[in-house]
Amino acid sequence: MKKRVISWLLTVVMAVSLLPTSVLADTLAAEQEQQTQQEQTAPADTDSNVPTEDEETQEQQEPAAEVPVSRSARSGGAALALAEGTVSSAKEFAAMDASGSYTLTKDIIVTEPYASDFSGTFDGDGHTVTLNITASTANVGLFSKLAGGAVVKNVITAGSVTATGKNNVGGIAGVADTELGAITISNCKNEAAIEGNKVVGGILGGCTEDDYALTISACANEGNISGTRNIGGICGTLENAHFIKNCYNSGTVTGSTIGGILGRGARGSSSTTDTPILENCYNVGNIVYSNTNGSAIVGTGYAKKPVEVKNCYALEGSAKAFVVNGVNAISNSDFKSAEEMKSAEFAATAHSSTMWAAILR
Repeated sequence: MKKRVISWLLTVVMAVSLLPTSVLADTLAAEQEQQTQQEQTAPADTDSNVPTEDEETQEQQEPAAEVPVSRSARSGGAALALAEGTVSSAKEFAAMDASGSYTLTKDIIVTEPYASDFSGTFDGDGHTVTLNITASTANVGLFSKLAGGAVVKNVITAGSVTATGKNNVGGIAGVADTELGAITISNCKNEAAIEGNKVVGGILGGCTEDDYALTISACANEGNISGTRNIGGICGTLENAHFIKNCYNSGTVTGSTIGGILGRGARGSSSTTDTPILENCYNVGNIVYSNTNGSAIVGTGYAKKPVEVKNCYALEGSAKAFVVNGVNAISNSDFKSAEEMKSAEFAATAHSSTMWAAILR
């Protein structure tokens, strides 16, 4: 009997000791199932997608992708400038299209002429091109040759051009070829010393074509011009019907067959063409010539068809003669004293107020 009671008590104790474990297990299972259901039905936690402060800083500090640099940008925008029609360096000047239209935007230094036959438009916009040219070939100047259709305006040339023993030398251009069209040089001034052999001028060396006209207007030379023959303050040689208007020279001109404005004027090879016409021009520079072929305005002309000089004047004492044979001076063209050239009467007669207004600002 006693053994049965003990056995029963042991059974009860074991049952009671097992009760919390099973209940705890059921409770834990129930809680886990409830948490799983809540996670499946709850909205996503947006905070988990927000980068930390360190991650934001790292993203902000990452370098941007490199953008390729164009060739024109690496070369200082030269190609773009030329495409837009502007010139701001000697390199861009040399790279101009021969038939293009360009405006100079700053003073530049040029060490060699523009090599191609230029038939476009070049506007200096009042800027100075300093010439530092020593040439071993003919046709020398800011431009080697101007071709039909060319317009050069509003530019000042300074410095020096040395072409010893070479022909066709000028501050703006060595030669102008009007075979295919008219050429105009206007509102230009040369301050450079120009040295060459034959056909040398402060603005232009020469032009001998008769198909179209060359006009040099409102231009001035203040540089010293020297050569052996056909030397002029403005132009060395003009053959046929070309024009120099409203121009002046104040530089010293040295050589043979020289003039303060034009060295030599002639009809050319054709007997049907006219000779050059000079109008409203004056000279105050010293004309230093080695023989009789020289004068204050035109060095030599053509007797059968004289060069016409209209309303032109020269400072008394600047040359031994005002004009020479083959030059027809009309409209009271003559020497004037310094006092006369400073007077209001001379200004009205010579239209110098118009000339000065037209010449570079």
